[in-house]
Amino acid sequence: VVAAVAAAVVWPRWRSTATARRRASLSTVAQLAREGRYAEAYALAERAEARLPGDSALAALLDEVSDELTVTTEPAGAAVWLQRLPDDGTAARDSVRLGTTPLRARRVPRAEHRVVVHLTGHASAERVASTANLRTVSIPTAWRRIVLAIPLARAGALPADMVPVPGGPHTLAGPDLPLGLTDTLRPFLLDRFEVTNDAYRAFVRAGGYARLGAAAAGARLADRTGLPAPRDWTNQEPPAGRGDHPVTGVSWHEAAAYCASRGRRLPTLFEWEKAARDTAHSTIGIRMPWGYASAATAAAERRANFGGAGTVPVDAHPFGIGAYGAYAMGGNAKEWLATAAGAGRVATGGSWQDPAYVFARVAALDPATASPALGFRCARDSAPGAPERPVRPLPLVVPPTVYRPVDAAGFRSLLAFYRYDRRPANARGATVREAPDWRRERVWIDGPGGDSVLVYLYLPRRARPPYQTLVSVPSTAAFFFEPVWAGVERELAPHLKAGRAVLAPVLDGMLERAWTPPRPFPEPPSVGFRDLMVRHATELRMAMDWAGTRAEVDTARLAYIGLSWGAGSRVGFAAVDDRFRAVVLVGAGIDERVQPTLPEAASFNFAPYIRAPTLVLNGRQDEEHPWATRALPLWNLLREPKELVLIDGVGHHPPVEFRAPPINAFLDRVLGPVRPAETAPGGGS
Repeated sequence: VVAAVAAAVVWPRWRSTATARRRASLSTVAQLAREGRYAEAYALAERAEARLPGDSALAALLDEVSDELTVTTEPAGAAVWLQRLPDDGTAARDSVRLGTTPLRARRVPRAEHRVVVHLTGHASAERVASTANLRTVSIPTAWRRIVLAIPLARAGALPADMVPVPGGPHTLAGPDLPLGLTDTLRPFLLDRFEVTNDAYRAFVRAGGYARLGAAAAGARLADRTGLPAPRDWTNQEPPAGRGDHPVTGVSWHEAAAYCASRGRRLPTLFEWEKAARDTAHSTIGIRMPWGYASAATAAAERRANFGGAGTVPVDAHPFGIGAYGAYAMGGNAKEWLATAAGAGRVATGGSWQDPAYVFARVAALDPATASPALGFRCARDSAPGAPERPVRPLPLVVPPTVYRPVDAAGFRSLLAFYRYDRRPANARGATVREAPDWRRERVWIDGPGGDSVLVYLYLPRRARPPYQTLVSVPSTAAFFFEPVWAGVERELAPHLKAGRAVLAPVLDGMLERAWTPPRPFPEPPSVGFRDLMVRHATELRMAMDWAGTRAEVDTARLAYIGLSWGAGSRVGFAAVDDRFRAVVLVGAGIDERVQPTLPEAASFNFAPYIRAPTLVLNGRQDEEHPWATRALPLWNLLREPKELVLIDGVGHHPPVEFRAPPINAFLDRVLGPVRPAETAPGGGS
């Protein structure tokens, strides 16, 4: 009787407590998943699984926070090791052995993984495993499945410093390339790493420049001491401590000669792209060598050297390998290729100077070009001694488009689309972050259509208010790779330190206001594209309205500063508002990729009506907005007064030491010098 009574009392309580624990556990897993902390959610769900066998809600959550990995090798029996790139930015965890091949449908945490397979007597192989791209297409039967089929070569059968890439048809998938360009590739080998300074030094010491004949005597093929060597070497020696960095500062001729000295050649664009990403592409976000890249995946700077201060060792980013195990095919150094385009040779891959989205851009450069951002790697056919195939030239060089903007009356009619009702900003949710050189305020204001716009305002410490203020419109990196505040602090810090404030609104779709669920930009001919253009311009101007209520902001000295996207398809923002007293365009150009579009969204209709003095600052080797086809047409449309800084040896994203001095000098001339602070930096103003 006592036992029965106890059971009647205790059992319901225990059951109630267990149910509460179950719900709390599932709620925590779901919350971690919503925050993108999938590995933590997976670990918690896996522990709960033992207590809740067959629970349908838990099973659904496990599907969301886990992937299924299948690895097969030829021959079988290889050990499979898995290393996870953490979500939180910490160092990568130690590798975990999963088993031996064939390994089928093994459940693993949803994450970015590096897979390494080892088999005695065979060369090891590396791959990146991720379902980030599959999950964007929402096919429930396939979105969790990673399938890797890896052939393993016998040890010594292939050069240890090269990776095998299969042949077959390959259609170029780069975003700016003509559609349908296909080549049937033979199986080939590609250097695992970019050619290093140490390797190139051996070539120089072995008399490699004799392969160049009379050209080696030219000044362009000499180092700083006039000896045959890369441009940034001294006395035929690379910079100290950079032996394992990629060699840069070499022309196409030098790169080709080095490869020939090794019994190799430069890869074609078809081969390079096949090895980099195996034709894969994304409809949302950007496809990188390691897979889909967006705000939801691990940050690009942890997987490749983009937007850096210089080159890094060629093996520095093991989580950034391409489809067949080649390192640094995105970032570090752009790479010379064998492919010709007009009178030039192709280079691609992006560099340490560039934002990550430049990875897939292709430039046609003078073969004599050399820059600190331009290197190479070599290739050869898998079968030694195979007859050489002619390299197919590509129709990448096109004549510039002739743009015919509307007349003054037509422009006034276009401005009607950009009218908006000014109203109080209703600023709220303000937070402040103090830094040695500036004070950062983060605030939400009312936006168009009743929603909210996030705005950052940076106030400098080295000047007296009211401050001259730069109104920032960033590159497309703000949509995919880094939040607006991070871009400001990386790109515009020299101007803040010089004493100018920065106003940086987070426009609709940018990180911190990302579209949920993710969706592509509207097609250029659509009304939706025009409406988004107007919306972005209105959000920018409403942020300026709010800044105008701040006593610290000098509304008579506002300057527009656009980078890439902000200096390309959105350059019209500088024309629709008459409050700008100066305009700075970095990496500028008329982007024909967003043509045709409605007249009220066409940047060439607005460029001639930018009234403020304008500075255009571009790299001469810009692969995103090439000078002849995109930047020069924009320059020709701009009215006087205007100034041009065209930097030789630089691509789409000029390094800060090239950008900051001419921009600050231009602003000093146009807006006047800033008033120095009365107190020391760090002590307020």
